Amino acid sequence: MVDVTKFKDLLGYGIEIKILELFVEGVNMEYTFNDVINIVKVNRKRGYELLRFYSYLGIIKKGTKFKHIQTYTLHKHNKISKSLLSLYKSIILNKKLDEKPKKESQDK
Repeated sequence: MVDVTKFKDLLGYGIEIKILELFVEGVNMEYTFNDVINIVKVNRKRGYELLRFYSYLGIIKKGTKFKHIQTYTLHKHNKISKSLLSLYKSIILNKKLDEKPKKESQDK
């Protein structure tokens, strides 16, 4: 995951936010349950609870299923997901804009 401290500063540093950040960063990616718990480093029970909760809210949805392995992806048409994506993109854009003047001033 990209270190976007402003995103975490606004929303918090908990496991809940780490899972949301994973899906927002990988907006077009599909993750298995094991991917999520290994990347975010959360125990299986809590990871399962959060995936079910976010699925219930419609933030994430079930993706393709390979044999017995279910994948999950961000539900891009959900209002909450759209807001999170917008917030994330604006933070990334602002971070890039903040970095540009620093590079220009270093060249002088």
